[in-house]
Formats: sequence, C-alpha cells, structure tokens
Amino acid sequence: MLGVTPESVAVLRCNRIPEESFLRAADLQVLDRFPDRIVVASITDPDLRGLRARLERYAASAAEGAVTEDGSEESEGADDAESAEGEREEGSSADAALKLPRNATYKDLFDCVDEITDYGLDEVITPALAAAVRNASSDTFVSVDVQCWCPEEDEDARRRNQLVREAIVESGGLVKDSTVRPGVGLSLIRATIPVGRVDDLASLDHVRRIDVLPHPGLTLPQVRSTHAGDMPLVLPPSDDAPVIAVIDSGIRDGHPLLAPAVVEASSVAGIADSDDQNGHGTFVASLALYGPLEDLLGERSVQPVAKLISIRVLDSTGQFPEESLWETDLLAALEAAAQAGARIVNVSIGDPRRPFEPPRGTPLGAALDEYIKRTGVVVVVSAGNMSINDYSSVAEPDDYLRELLDASQAGLLDPASSALALTVGGLAPDAGQGAHPPRSSVDIRPLGRPNLPSPVTRVGPGAGEMIKPELVAPAGSFAFDTSLGRLVSDVTVQVLGANALPAERVLALGVGTSLAAPLVTHVAACALAQNAELTGNGIRALMLASVREVEHVHEVPAARDARWAQHRLTGFGRPDAIRASSSTDHRAVLISESSIPVDGVHLYSVALPSSFFESGGWREVAVALAFDPQARATRLDYLASRLTVTAYRGVSLEEVAKAYIDTPQSEVASPVVEAGDDDEGAPSEAPPALSPYRIKLLPSTQWRSRGANQVGRLRFSQRLDDKRGLDLIFAVKSTNLWATPDSLQNYALAIALERDEDHRAIYAELRATIEQAIELTAEIGG
Repeated sequence: MLGVTPESVAVLRCNRIPEESFLRAADLQVLDRFPDRIVVASITDPDLRGLRARLERYAASAAEGAVTEDGSEESEGADDAESAEGEREEGSSADAALKLPRNATYKDLFDCVDEITDYGLDEVITPALAAAVRNASSDTFVSVDVQCWCPEEDEDARRRNQLVREAIVESGGLVKDSTVRPGVGLSLIRATIPVGRVDDLASLDHVRRIDVLPHPGLTLPQVRSTHAGDMPLVLPPSDDAPVIAVIDSGIRDGHPLLAPAVVEASSVAGIADSDDQNGHGTFVASLALYGPLEDLLGERSVQPVAKLISIRVLDSTGQFPEESLWETDLLAALEAAAQAGARIVNVSIGDPRRPFEPPRGTPLGAALDEYIKRTGVVVVVSAGNMSINDYSSVAEPDDYLRELLDASQAGLLDPASSALALTVGGLAPDAGQGAHPPRSSVDIRPLGRPNLPSPVTRVGPGAGEMIKPELVAPAGSFAFDTSLGRLVSDVTVQVLGANALPAERVLALGVGTSLAAPLVTHVAACALAQNAELTGNGIRALMLASVREVEHVHEVPAARDARWAQHRLTGFGRPDAIRASSSTDHRAVLISESSIPVDGVHLYSVALPSSFFESGGWREVAVALAFDPQARATRLDYLASRLTVTAYRGVSLEEVAKAYIDTPQSEVASPVVEAGDDDEGAPSEAPPALSPYRIKLLPSTQWRSRGANQVGRLRFSQRLDDKRGLDLIFAVKSTNLWATPDSLQNYALAIALERDEDHRAIYAELRATIEQAIELTAEIGG
C-alpha cells in the first residue's frame, strides 16, 4: 500500500498472528509483523475507527451475555470454538470474543486480537537498535537508517523527509545521505545520531522506523591490503586435536592461516594437483579451522582447533572434471578422508541442476547416508545457494523471504538431502562481518539482518519431509539498490575468509551457504576436541543440543504454517561452539550413547535441579537425538527405522514402563503427519495413558521424528510444583519401518537443562545423574 502515514495505521496486539483470510475479510493490509503484534492499515477505514469500535462492542457484548454485533442473541451450543495456540490472559478482549457465536462478524479476527494501539516507539525502534542503545553510553553516536512515512503526494513526502533531517541536525547528528521516492513509497535518511536522542527522533510523527546499519569491523581497503605479515602468529594445532577434512577446490599452498594445520593435501583422479586455483576451498578451510575470522585479526596469536586434510575435487572454475561422474569423485574423496583419519568432513558442494523435491530421497543422498552409518564420520553439507538472478519480484529489502519460500526451484542441492548429514542453511551476516565500502549509499539496502535467513540460502524440507536444513550459520547476503530497482552484491554484508588468489592477498569476502557450512564444521570440531570419546552420533547430538533459536520469520500468516516455514528456512537453529563443547554452572548437558532393539523403548530418568522449583527467571529443557539408520532411495519410507524421544513429568518411571508394555503397537498412532500440523490433537507414538504427563517440546514430535537429527526444547518461566515429582522421564522409542527384525539401532541422546544466571547454579547438582534405567523390547507390540 502506497502513501500510508502514522494516522492511517494501528497496531493489533495479538495472542496469535491472525490468518490472512481474516485480515482480508476486515479489509486490513499488513505493514509489519512482530511475534506478538502486527501493524495494519485499511483503505476503507483509514484511521481504523470502525475496527476499534467493533472490537469494543464485541468485548462488551460478550460481557453482557453474548449478544452479537448485529444485536442477535447467541444460540445454545453455537460457540464450540477451537482452542487457540498460545495462552490468553484472563479478561482479555479475545477471551470475551470466544464467548460469542461462531457466525459473529470479525469473530475469527478478534479471537486473535487483545487490543488495538497506536503506532509507537516499540514499532519505530528495531530490536537491533534497541540493543545497541542499551549497550552504549548516552554520549556516544550510532549510525542508523531512518525510514520516514511516505505519502503519495511528492511535495508532502519531501516535506516530511526534510523535517526529519532538520531534527537530526538539531539533535547533534549528521545526515550522510537521503532519498525520497514517493512512487514506490520510499523515504530514507542515513545518519549518525547521539544514542541519547534516539527516543526523541523515534517520537517524531514523520518517522516510521529507525534501524542500525551493518557495521563491519573492517574497511574494503583493509581487506584488500592485509598481507601475511599483518596476520597473528599461527600456532600448530595441539597433538590431540581432531582431524577434519575439507572436500573442495583444494587449498592455497603455504597460506599463513592454513599451513600450520595441514597434515595432508591430495586430489581425486582427473585433478592435477592439490593447490587451490579457484579460491573456494581455501576460504572454506579457514572458516572450518577458526570460525569467523573477524574474531582473530586483533589477536597476537591464534591456534586452529583441528588438523586439516584437504581433498581437491573441483577444477579452477569450481567444477568437477568432465571425464568422470561427480558423484563418483565425491564418494571417493569421502572414503579417502575416512581412511586418512578424518572424523568430520565438510562438503560445501552441491548440484544446481536438480534442486531437491521431497518426499523421495536421492541415490546420492542415500550413498552419503550409508557412508556416515558405516564410518561414523560427521558430515556437514551446505544447503546450496540461490543467486541474485533467482529472484524475480523483490521490490523491497524484506520481500525476499516470501519469494524464497514459494519458489519451486529453491529446494536443497544434492547431497544436502542426506538424512544423516548435518545440512546447513544460511543466515544474514552478523554485526561486524563484511567490510565498509569506499562510499556508503542510502540507495543500497541490505536484505535481512543478523539472525534472519539469508536470501542466498536454499530451503527444505528433506527426504520424507524431514526438517532440513537442521542448522544455520552466517552466509552473507545481497542488497537491494533502490535507484536501480534490483538486487546487487554488496561487501557490507559478506563473510570474511582466507584468500587464495592473488597470492599476495590473504583475505577475501564471499557469500554462500558454502561458507555457513564450515562455520558449523568448526562447532563440530570444538565439540569433538573436548569429547574425543564420543561417536559421530554423540557429536551430532551435542551440536543439536547447543542450538540457539534464531529470529522467527512471520512471512506466513497462519501460525502453524509460519512455524513450518521457519523450520524449512532455519531448521532447529544456530549451533554454538561453547555450548556444544562443555557445560557451565547454569547449563548442564547430559549425554548417553546406546543401541536400541527394533520396536524397543529405552527410558531415562533425570533429576530436576532444585533451582527449577524456585520462583523467578526462566528455565529451559532441551533434548537432542541423533541416530544412523539405513537409508534407501527406492523405499517408500526413506529411513529403515524411526526413533522418537518423548518427555514426561508427574509420573513414575515404573508407570511409564508399564504404559509402554501394556500398549499394543496397533494402538499407537504414527507421528508422521502433514506439514503444518502441530502437537495440538496430532497423533503421537506415546501411549494414550501417558498423555496427561507429556511435556510438549517444540518443534513437536510429529515434525522432529521425520529425521535422524532431532531437537526438542521448552523454555518456561513458571516455577515447577514439587508435588508433581522431582524427575523428568525421557522415553526413546524405536519403530521398525523396514529394518531387519533382530537389528540394533545406535543412537545418542543429549539432554540440556538450563537456568538463567540470576538464580542458583545447577551443574554441580546434576553432574552424572543421567542413568539408563530400563530397556523394553519384545513386550512392545503385544
């Protein structure tokens, strides 16, 4: 909608985001989405007076005895409202609306809406800017983009922009650039302002949004002029460091960041030598060894976390040799990596010719799964890249998410569909990544922001509709040039890595999930360095348990569809190297590796820390499951078996065991359901008798159980009642799909309990308390 002004918009504060059809019925158009509210405007009701009055009458009529808007009385039994997702506060307008008949006008919309408020500071100041203000003293300055309300009338739009620029100068700020384009509804100012005046500027009627700029720590000339002598001293990895392999375009011989870590460099048949003539492999290897390079450049000395094996499979153009099948070359390189002692392999390679289309698995994905099962190697694969030319209708910097989700050719690139590999999607770059360009232009606007999906990423799901990618990491981004009306490359939102060509330069900038994958490989190496005794399943479980949720995407209006879209884009979240490597005083990670019989159940009992029963703060329970079933692309069920993990509280271990033994397999529903379903009313493999005690982790069992890499978690603020028991019970259940009846399935289970740091530590209390209690096998299935 063009020409909106603050007088014509309002904020709907919601207990859940309304569906698009409800908004259309009320003639509302969405301008912004937040987790708990949306900003809307209307053509027929410009100041939304009619909508406000309807909501007031709606709530009042319910309080007076269920009289509808049009004055008709409520018929008995007409309500039967479906339960809403999320909690509603008692006495809210939405609660009152639920008492009205289903045919009442706007009922479905007002079920979601608690109140209508004016557009305010919470909507103007972005979360990123709010965080920057909180962490800075009032006399410092912050660089921002100020978006002004832009009516269609040219003179009015320019007047508003001019008034805001004058206000910036009066506040002691500096205007660097500005643009006004009423035809497309764009009025933007780039400026530096005092932190203490941010609220004053945001309070101006003409300001729609203020956001921080990407603020790289380096300039482009610095990146290009940095030489080997400018780098920190690189120490060799420790003698017991894990070995990782990078299968790519080779590595630059003698690069100061890589050379001390290299134990072997080779190439497959058809490639003359192991030296990197493309640059991609060198870049990838540096991120796998160190993580983000921006963190290193100010250090006196650095040490790679792992020893490096490089296997070159790509030529100077970044392609596989034409003389042989690329699948054969890749599988041969994987075998060579395992034989050389690599326990983690990075594959930032994909086939762009045939984006994956679920639900059937691919032969190459199955071959990679067989390799992982046989060798126990952790394989990290990039999801694949979207290019600038893949986007056709992006007209604003935030438009790309919907197009990415809807694009038929945005699926994963083989071998990213591998069920046992950790597939990695891309996030927009973190603050501090990239480089300052020689000249900053307000016309160049980055797509996305930290912890949002990058437009370069590809999306899931994987085989059998499993959650893919499972993990995400910064991959860089594109920018939107408002003067040209198209996407462009921009160094401000790129990722820093090691450079191969030309030889005199040691640093480079790039974009792609190829660069996100080695950041996850680095996390795996950190976890393995501290837990060398674990199998590949165990390392995967630790990484999955370490994930932090990324910012939620609300481009899909229906709440359940929005969650499914979130999983397609960002999987379970972003892994953390420190969290994957060790526990802390306030976060205890318990891990068990075992083998479970076909159709068997393993039960675990974990004592809850006493701090969970104290008031205040938050608590989190996370459980990660990683296993390595057989996979076959020719089967209707891609995986030979399915493992699920379910959490219970308020019931004894003996009662849980009895419920699983007493429940015939025929009475247990399959958890595999259609995309978009959630835990509410969905079938579960948990015995029905245990339903009252089941803890509903997110994502639900129905979504998690489709894959071989699973995470479920719950963060809550309520104090636990010790009358409901002091333990959590976790049930790992195996369901046979086509595995050999007498086979055993290896798996790893990681359970993380976390308490906010304002309350008592929990680690010492929980150390070594996880215990496999019971194994149930033949009794299941009646």
